[in-house]
Amino acid sequence: MILVNGSEGIGTGWSTFIIHKLENPVPMHPWYRGFRGCIEQTSKDKYKVCGAIESGYKENHTMANVDFKVQLTEEKLNNALEEGLEKMFKLGIGIATSNVICFDWKGRIKKYNPTEEILLEFCDYRLKYYYKRKDHMLRVLELKVNQLAKFIQMNIDHNLVFEGLHKAEIIKILESEFERFRNAKEIRKRKEEAQKRMNKKAEKEMEFIVLRKKTPREILKEDLDAFLDEWNELLNSDQTIY
Repeated sequence: MILVNGSEGIGTGWSTFIIHKLENPVPMHPWYRGFRGCIEQTSKDKYKVCGAIESGYKENHTMANVDFKVQLTEEKLNNALEEGLEKMFKLGIGIATSNVICFDWKGRIKKYNPTEEILLEFCDYRLKYYYKRKDHMLRVLELKVNQLAKFIQMNIDHNLVFEGLHKAEIIKILESEFERFRNAKEIRKRKEEAQKRMNKKAEKEMEFIVLRKKTPREILKEDLDAFLDEWNELLNSDQTIY
């Protein structure tokens, strides 16, 4: 997220300035959501940022933008054009991508050059955890399947007895998701509830099979696709704001 939100700060012996952006990793250039001006690369790690200059428009203030309609005399306009509108109205600044200092995945201060190095290092490190995540998800699904199978069997064998038991004893027998079965009225619906649990067990078994066939890279890609869907939806909503 350091490349998404950006960062700027000064510490003992260190300073950092990271431009926030979120575009394709190669190449990476500064980008600001909602900014309508231009960003021009002037050298390897330097950019010129200029605000938008418009003419002949009406005042159009929004929650995200403030538009100013500036009227100049012909003489002042000529002077401004000669000096440069960007310079006169202070619409341009210079920014650099040579001071990208972050903590790496081991918590050590590191200078990244180029900026893409952050993304590449992060992706490699994150992918390792997707192997652990897949194993954890499989264990969770397997546990749920076993719990459902045990519950169904107890229901069939009429070993599911709640009368006279305290809530703490019931919870000890069943997981929290089965607590709704503790009153006598629901217990009498053994066949209906057993069928529901059998359907849910089959559903979890299918999830387990599908997940086991996926590679960690595929799971990561699915997460990225889901993120892009949300991101594009957010950008579309921006059209009504910016």
